[in-house]
Amino acid sequence: MVNNIDKSYQALLQDIIDNGIEKKDRTGTGTISVFGRQIRHKMNEGFPLLTTKKMAWNVMVAELLWFLRVILTLSSY
Repeated sequence: MVNNIDKSYQALLQDIIDNGIEKKDRTGTGTISVFGRQIRHKMNEGFPLLTTKKMAWNVMVAELLWFLRVILTLSSY
């Protein structure tokens, strides 16, 4: 199942492939880039997790728990 954020991500990747400019970098591998592209997402529509990429689940959970702790701490003031 592909969600809206995945579709936006895939469209961005296709735009980079179609319109990107090849640049050399210090590692010699090179990059293809376009300037100023971004994906916008409304958080009230859900968490923007890309299902087409592997995710470091443990890191994501730890970071989300940290955000929640900060929010809960700030809301008590």
